[in-house]
Amino acid sequence: RKYEEALRNYERVLELNDANVSALFAKGCINFAQGDYATARDTFDKALEYSPDDAALWNNLGNCYHELGDSSMAIELYQEVLQIDPVNVTALSNYGEALAALKKNDEAREYFDKALNLNPGHTTTHFKKGKLLKSLGKKKEAIASFDQTIYCNENYVSAYLQKGWL
Repeated sequence: RKYEEALRNYERVLELNDANVSALFAKGCINFAQGDYATARDTFDKALEYSPDDAALWNNLGNCYHELGDSSMAIELYQEVLQIDPVNVTALSNYGEALAALKKNDEAREYFDKALNLNPGHTTTHFKKGKLLKSLGKKKEAIASFDQTIYCNENYVSAYLQKGWL
């Protein structure tokens, strides 16, 4: 219900100014949160017409493609982010996740490690790395990554679940 009201407000802003990047960004984030990845993709794509150097928009667009099952396109978009901001930890982590989806596991691990070298407390990257290691049958290393996830955020329920399944 909260999302619907927010969307109505952002739509009103866009009726007044269809180039309002803040409204497009927020609308895309809500669409993404609701699982409407195609609409979110289209919204972020439109926002990029007005703000082509916005790393967050490129990253979110990449996330849409990843969720829509096109990890190759997601990787291209994460590369755009890294052209703008080479030390964007979130983009490095997302890049690793997209590589893992394509079974490019060694490269995926490299990107997770790059992200963690820049920000050792990046909880989501520890979790993603743990999932990769688990999928590779590297139980001890996976447990260590999930433990690190929990160390960074003791309320990260998915890390406890993943660890419990090992």
